[in-house]
Amino acid sequence: MIITVEIKKQLLRSYLKYVTTYTEGNTHLITRTTDFGKFVCSLVRDVPKPNRLPDTPETVHFKLPRANSLEVSRNKFAVILKSDQKKIEDFLEATFNLDYNQYYIEGIKLGFKQKEIIEAFIVSRKLSEIYSDNETLKKRQYRDDQKRLEKLKVSLLNKANYRNKAIESQFEPFLVRYSG
Repeated sequence: MIITVEIKKQLLRSYLKYVTTYTEGNTHLITRTTDFGKFVCSLVRDVPKPNRLPDTPETVHFKLPRANSLEVSRNKFAVILKSDQKKIEDFLEATFNLDYNQYYIEGIKLGFKQKEIIEAFIVSRKLSEIYSDNETLKKRQYRDDQKRLEKLKVSLLNKANYRNKAIESQFEPFLVRYSG
């Protein structure tokens, strides 16, 4: 059984080739042995009318496994609803983010440079469509690093303020305050 869904982001459509087994015709084999496969299978619904999406660059075909849970009732059609397609895209993006962050941190621990880590990630995850444009991942990493630095700065300021208050509170009985 083949189901068509729409994945808006090119990066995520490329990442699907790593998460699933990719075949010709933009078809991805879904298995229930992976978290992604189980998630996709859980969103399959049967409806009375077929819901055919036109083939566009954003459409992706999933070939679902044979399973009792995916059996379609007589005179019904298997689909993934539009709202559930967005859930698939969100799940895929979250999986990508976790995978990338873990990969990047491990690369840094091993002493590799940012460019080397990003290039290795692109190749290992079959993201060949963005290989020449790895600036996307560099910018993303830069923004993440800036957010981390800002959080660290706020944390350090909070610690310094706390310690300052604790130290100054020890001197309060001795301070003479002038009212102006």
